[in-house]
Amino acid sequence: MMLSVNTGFQRNNLEGKETNSMDRWLGSINANYNPSDVTSLNFSFSNFRTTNTLYAVSIPFIQVDSIQLSLVNRQFSAGMNTYFNSERNTSLTGFLSYFRSYSIENDVVNTSQKLNNLNAFISYSRSWDEPDWKASAGLNLNRNSSSVSNVLTLGPSITLSKSLINDELKLSARISYISIYMDGQHNRNIINPGLSLSYELFPGQELLMNSRVVYQNALMSSSQSFSEWHTRVMWRSRF
Repeated sequence: MMLSVNTGFQRNNLEGKETNSMDRWLGSINANYNPSDVTSLNFSFSNFRTTNTLYAVSIPFIQVDSIQLSLVNRQFSAGMNTYFNSERNTSLTGFLSYFRSYSIENDVVNTSQKLNNLNAFISYSRSWDEPDWKASAGLNLNRNSSSVSNVLTLGPSITLSKSLINDELKLSARISYISIYMDGQHNRNIINPGLSLSYELFPGQELLMNSRVVYQNALMSSSQSFSEWHTRVMWRSRF
């Protein structure tokens, strides 16, 4: 098991001559644990706080000497990966994260600026040596809650990968289906198929291409239906 703890502090306006000052506190904890040769776990937590103090000495009619504005960000994440056999060709991967942000004005929490985000992902993968195939199926859940709206996103996905020509050509096909709910109502569905390839033309010279199509079906008047096609071609050199 490995554990690390970090903390830090930053502050300006040490002489107190400026009309505003800022200080930051940062703390984080990271842990990695391997209960067996085929299973690994990791956890992390971070807390970040920024405080701005605005001095009102230049505005005599204000009945306060300063105003404090603080922004607090907290994040927790956990991950897991395990193999089901000694060949390590079948695995289960999971990830969970939670993020919270809010502001404080003169020791009072501003409820209109709260933000909470929960994200969870799980994936099952299987690979075969002969033929050289790899397949994975995953499910992603994301919930974003704020004072303006609550958005829930569900997205299953399937990915197939294969290597050809002595591993010089690698192909990957992926499709995902995303359902989006806003304030408890089914807002829209998105289908996203994609294809990517990488081909090593010469040692250290690689051609990459990524192409995907987006189909959005709007179920409410607040959204619009559309379709898009994105393609990107890259050349990568290693020296």
